[in-house]
Amino acid sequence: MPIPCCVTSRERQDVNFHQKKRSGLSKHVKLIAVDSPSHGRSPSIDSLSYQILAEYVVELISELRLGEVNILGYSDGAIVGMLVAHMIPEKINKLVFGAGALNPKASKPEGLEMLRSISPDVLPEDFAISYRNKSPNPDHWEEFVYNSKEMWLQEVWISKEILPNIKCKVLVLFGDRDQFIPLSHAIEIHAALADSELCILPNSDHNVYSNPKLINPILVNFLSKN
Repeated sequence: MPIPCCVTSRERQDVNFHQKKRSGLSKHVKLIAVDSPSHGRSPSIDSLSYQILAEYVVELISELRLGEVNILGYSDGAIVGMLVAHMIPEKINKLVFGAGALNPKASKPEGLEMLRSISPDVLPEDFAISYRNKSPNPDHWEEFVYNSKEMWLQEVWISKEILPNIKCKVLVLFGDRDQFIPLSHAIEIHAALADSELCILPNSDHNVYSNPKLINPILVNFLSKN
């Protein structure tokens, strides 16, 4: 399952969460990896939606008393990040929108079919093992899958109408070989935003963060420039 998002603070001197050694991006920013409700080590909740996940990130930023932050989002996390940027524009400096989409119908036919056919039985056993090893509610695996599926098949993930009103600078980040989302959709999102850059990674699929040597310099450059 995609990790929802990562919040970065601009205050480099702060302690890095869950890191014993500074490496990669943590040399440049403080990283806060977020386990959203029902994900990772966070307790389960009854239902999932992108709006609910975004509300939890907003609450996290408030609870930690963070100042202006950047959000790095991947797939589900890109969607969550865009919603957060809309909800608390005064708090979000920059957003990396990695391999996200506005709605399930924007997916390639094979991607949409995959979402519709998701069940605990068709997912790799490693997913279930990882969930049960980390979750405080290990017996909720099947419930988590079906709640996620319901979220993925919502008619609208991000309303296109909010895009021109996003105030922060956005890096729209896609792989040129994304197996789920067509590049035309990335271009559509980029064109609708008031202040954005479009970056298409060569020889890259949906997992845009899988190659640190390629992606980290791009992220550092985007996050550090005015």
